[in-house]
Amino acid sequence: MVDQTLSRDAQPGSTYTVSFNTTGGSQAPQPQQILYPYGRVQRPNPDPTHNGYQFDG
Repeated sequence: MVDQTLSRDAQPGSTYTVSFNTTGGSQAPQPQQILYPYGRVQRPNPDPTHNGYQFDG
């Protein structure tokens, strides 16, 4: 179950922040701002790491 507003309800021109929380893993990449509806997040470099998990884009 999704407990957040669906993005299709967003207004064009809305800006969203994408951030990573590695909860004790590697240093988290910087948050990224994306513009709805056509913004894209850049793949972080280096990939975030956390023992027992795999980041896959």
